[in-house]
Amino acid sequence: MTEHEKRTALSTLCFTKKKGLSIDDAQAAALVLSFYTGTKSEAVSRGTSLVARQVNEQVVETKTKDEMNETAVILFYLHEVCYHENQHIIYMRQVELDLSKWSVLWVDNNIFDKNWENKQHMETAAAKALNLNVHFIPKSTTNSVLSFLRSSFGQRLKNQDTFRIVTDMTRYIMKRSCLCIDDRSDSGPKWDSFKSTWGPNPLRQFLGQRFIKDNDIALVLIYDIKGSIAGVQLALPVSMAKTKYYKFDTQKMYNRATVAGIDSYVLTAYFVDPQTICTSGRDEARLKLEGSGSGLWLQNGPDPIRDSVQSPLYENTVNTTKWVLGSCFPSMGVHYWYDNRLDNKCDEIFPVFLLYNKGKLTGFGWGLAGKYDYSKRTESVPYGAVSKFMRIVPTCLEKFFEDIGGFTAMHHYFNTAPWNLLC
Repeated sequence: MTEHEKRTALSTLCFTKKKGLSIDDAQAAALVLSFYTGTKSEAVSRGTSLVARQVNEQVVETKTKDEMNETAVILFYLHEVCYHENQHIIYMRQVELDLSKWSVLWVDNNIFDKNWENKQHMETAAAKALNLNVHFIPKSTTNSVLSFLRSSFGQRLKNQDTFRIVTDMTRYIMKRSCLCIDDRSDSGPKWDSFKSTWGPNPLRQFLGQRFIKDNDIALVLIYDIKGSIAGVQLALPVSMAKTKYYKFDTQKMYNRATVAGIDSYVLTAYFVDPQTICTSGRDEARLKLEGSGSGLWLQNGPDPIRDSVQSPLYENTVNTTKWVLGSCFPSMGVHYWYDNRLDNKCDEIFPVFLLYNKGKLTGFGWGLAGKYDYSKRTESVPYGAVSKFMRIVPTCLEKFFEDIGGFTAMHHYFNTAPWNLLC
């Protein structure tokens, strides 16, 4: 960072005197230039060297190619996290502003601290990603971010689909987010209620009162009888589902229901014992004590009480279930896949995975068969990423991925800082 600061100071004078930029714009331009080329232009030199070696038909070590390929996956998942809107943050952290991919404006209060916890990840990713031309642009304050975005470099970048912003500037704790979601005041976010399932209705398919925002059915929030957060759902329009390749109608995790007037396949997870949602609920004291929930129950069938199965809270108890160990990935944790085998039938693959960190359940995710772009809260997943997250890769998976056109995922974290989930 000292080298970058020195180079930035020198370059700033050039931008102010020769280019006529304001001091803010000049500093922002100088800093991004330093990070684009390296303090001694080493990024350019190394990249040129690699290209030259390939043009001259020199052998490039397989290890080098593998490292660059792995970096593509690392960068994709390190920064492709839960979608954020200015009005509100829901559960997940490490915010993405839907700009995305190879130039990363990373905002963090502690980014210039000597012992900043993510420094090594940033340096490693940048060093390995020559073929992707990935550059990190560090900022430590909101003002410096706005200054950069107003600069000519920022204006050029922010309109490209290869630009991404990741921030750890504000830490909203989950329980505060949950309490504010259904606020109907002018100052709060506006959530549209589309269904309530109160009362002792024995035929009800789901529990609680459900809310969506801006008609986005990919994220449905579930509240109990006392207004406390109780779970989450994802609804996939039946009209979009790749039913030719995947058995949505027979996979028990998918329940068919009408959501906001749309015929949908619905995945459901509860954060509390389902039996309490429409009976006792959780008061404010319990909400403050437990946060967003006390566990994870997956509704694997049409009956929300009988068919909801609790997931293991601790990794040392997973071996008594059908959850199979996968790979660990920084910013996510250790993956577990349900009943994963080499001879799996990919058209019936379980659409949920669990995430553990330090032996404890810290998150989960939806894994949809098919590529679906109907929501900004989901992400398309490359085959290389999926296969690396599994220790056992079903033999049918690669062809299935090609036939169905890709995979789609959404991650949910039970902690406020998923980027600290290191292997």
